[in-house]
Amino acid sequence: MFIALGFIIVLYIIENYKNKINKYYQVIINNKKYKAILDTGNEAYYQNVPVVFINSKHFNDDFKEIGMLTITSVANVDIVKIYKGPVLKINNREIEVVYSFSNTLQYDLILHNEIGGII
Repeated sequence: MFIALGFIIVLYIIENYKNKINKYYQVIINNKKYKAILDTGNEAYYQNVPVVFINSKHFNDDFKEIGMLTITSVANVDIVKIYKGPVLKINNREIEVVYSFSNTLQYDLILHNEIGGII
């Protein structure tokens, strides 16, 4: 009985941990819903404004290029374009961000680490 109870506790911990890692958020930009994931390693800022990475398939005329930014990751260093765009809404809160588009994202958006303290 103790072995079974221990097994259940371990499964519960694993499942709970997995849910925290893969937590998705519903984000609204211009009244359109997107699926986003919080990247605790994303600490990119452009002029003190958090950078949110967005899938290139969502690019439209609402986004205006405002500059370039050097992004350093574990694998490499990239220079990316930064765009001013519509306000990001999460849980009925408006958050000022800038955007960088990428065709390599598996999600609609990758949120900035700072947003984790807001949501």
